[in-house]
Amino acid sequence: MHAATALAAIAPSFILILIGVVLRRGEWLDSGFWKGAEKLTHWLFFPAYLVHTIATAGTMGSTAKSTVLILGAVTLVITLGVLLGCRYLRVVHATFTSIMQGSVRFNSFIFLSVASQLLTPEDYGVAAVVVAYMVAISNTVVLLAFGSRDGSVWGIVLKVCLNPLILASGAGLALNLSGVLLPQALAQPLSALGAPALPLSLICVGAALQIPSGEFARLCKTGLLTASIRLGLFPLLAYALVSAWPVPPLVATLVLLYSVAPCASNSYVLATQYGGDHRLMAFVVAVSTVLSFVPMFLLAGSLSVMAVP
Repeated sequence: MHAATALAAIAPSFILILIGVVLRRGEWLDSGFWKGAEKLTHWLFFPAYLVHTIATAGTMGSTAKSTVLILGAVTLVITLGVLLGCRYLRVVHATFTSIMQGSVRFNSFIFLSVASQLLTPEDYGVAAVVVAYMVAISNTVVLLAFGSRDGSVWGIVLKVCLNPLILASGAGLALNLSGVLLPQALAQPLSALGAPALPLSLICVGAALQIPSGEFARLCKTGLLTASIRLGLFPLLAYALVSAWPVPPLVATLVLLYSVAPCASNSYVLATQYGGDHRLMAFVVAVSTVLSFVPMFLLAGSLSVMAVP
């Protein structure tokens, strides 16, 4: 049962990545299609997904607030660690941004897929709220990393504030906090436009999995290191925090579920749009998706033994 839960969460993403590989290798589509798909995802599909998801996530209760505070703290620690480590090793900026994305961003589709199978409908609603806020937080962190090359504080702030993902997250949060409901005439188009964001991102990841022989060693070394931060260090820090402080069982469950989710699929699209190391990013998304089966399997097993209220 534990393996089935983990596999059910990961299999759709893995299949979409394979579809991308087949489409690109078989040259079923013109090469120009992929750049157009990446731009559409970044400028239209994913912003629509963010506005709709965050705006309709529900109110932020004490459980969601505690979860977001803990995950925000872990994200901050990981962010500082990656920043200092990359500066010490003199990692080039493009590679640094991809390492940052791979370390702190999460696949909300897989997170919610596992949560839907392990939690009650009421608790799943809390998980949706957590996703809404952590998407906004993690996107802000990585966009600051992309902008850090400019040097000017105002340049970084302006670049982040004008980013479509931040604008969409801000609009969604404003609607969520104000309690204003999206009218159906707007909610339905946003939902329809947001639907292709995650699957198309994963298909683009598969299409980008073309590793030149001269870069294989570098991508494997850096990619596996990044995946180990996302699926190893992040869960360890998360477990340490929920063990050190008395938190409700649901908070601990959500924190740990989030910590074992692989890297967000649209990280690759963001890398292509802002000059990141897109080959490394595609590798990290694909590898972390596959490797996340192990911690998800273990966590699903432990949660099924523990009675989560």
